[in-house]
Amino acid sequence: MKEIRDEVATFNGTTPWTDMVAWFNFITVPLDDPNFVVLGVYLGNIIDPANWEQVVLVSTDGGENFELLPHPIRDTSAGTNLTDILNINVAHEVDGVRNIAVGGFEDPDRSVCGGVYSVGLPTGDEQGRVYRFQTGGLVPGWEDAATGKPGWVNCTAVSWVYFSTNFAKDYTLLAVTHNTNVFIWIASITAACAPDNNSYLQTGTWSGSSVNWNEAAGRGEAAPLSTEPTVWWLTKASTAGITLPLDYDGRNADSRCAWVLVDTVEGIDEHTVGTIYRVANGDAAPLKQQIPGRPWLAMIFYWGSIQEGKAVAGLLGDGHVTDIIGNPLMAFTLLSGFETTGIECCRGVQVYRNSGISDMDICCQRWQAACKPPTGHGAAVTIIAPPTGAKVYCVVSGLMIGMNPASAPPI
Repeated sequence: MKEIRDEVATFNGTTPWTDMVAWFNFITVPLDDPNFVVLGVYLGNIIDPANWEQVVLVSTDGGENFELLPHPIRDTSAGTNLTDILNINVAHEVDGVRNIAVGGFEDPDRSVCGGVYSVGLPTGDEQGRVYRFQTGGLVPGWEDAATGKPGWVNCTAVSWVYFSTNFAKDYTLLAVTHNTNVFIWIASITAACAPDNNSYLQTGTWSGSSVNWNEAAGRGEAAPLSTEPTVWWLTKASTAGITLPLDYDGRNADSRCAWVLVDTVEGIDEHTVGTIYRVANGDAAPLKQQIPGRPWLAMIFYWGSIQEGKAVAGLLGDGHVTDIIGNPLMAFTLLSGFETTGIECCRGVQVYRNSGISDMDICCQRWQAACKPPTGHGAAVTIIAPPTGAKVYCVVSGLMIGMNPASAPPI
């Protein structure tokens, strides 16, 4: 922590450290090197969240020392910025080069992070972004790896980016993107960022300095997932998720098989629905066996081959709430565990498992809940641990909602 503080203390020489805030909003490591740690951090004056700057820090020694990557995250040739990070992923190292993918959005009026609308709402000017940084210097600085690239389908937000498990050979990256066209009564906002509320799985190739997406990358069309709205400005990285089999290969249509999670809002009562899709070569269909009750999920993780495997999934809060678009403050109910009887702080967040998976689908075996959920509230982020897949690890976060985080403690 001290090393991070020392690195960011010089971020703005005019702002004393006591007035600064460093709010961590994502952390990840690549599968092939646990010492390569990447952090997404908001930096700025604690009383001025509208002007916070999103930055990325990298450690190559397991977190002992961190380097601040170039900031702001901007591509002058593309004329774009990435102001807010929702997800980060790091690829396997190839020929001494490591790709860092950052998904999120550009928010010119900073309405989602702060500003006029303190609860953090989109106002219609947001644009989804995927940026990359290469440690080997093939691409100098940050590059907008989506906007204007061949095959890319423009969107409002990118909530999840994920490199192929076979990236060293297929150079494939996957991204879940969302369009937004909703009315939010709390601030009388029509967030008409797009003509619809569609979510897609987009698949691209990052080879050297070349970036292509979907059909232009030989990966088929962008796969439509859902036409129901998401609330990515509230649920952040837990809006969606991608998990791949160990034998995924983007070069082969039969091996381009993935699971994609999308948390949506449906019905006149705006109730929460979490759906896991099987996407095979661009064709998406819901799994035959979903989590009971279709709650919102924080994360899914699959372990095995396309032919057979097992999976775990953790809930986002208690998984269910209504009126979440019309009244975003209902997110407190979802993620804090608050009920009419009060806050059950030790109830835990439920985790489900399933080992009856073949051909990346579940015919008959139902998902089983944990006998004792992990303690905490918020989001249950679960993985099946390599190399044997014999253990499951879960990290339960705190209250992860898209409200103005000005009260977050400084590091």
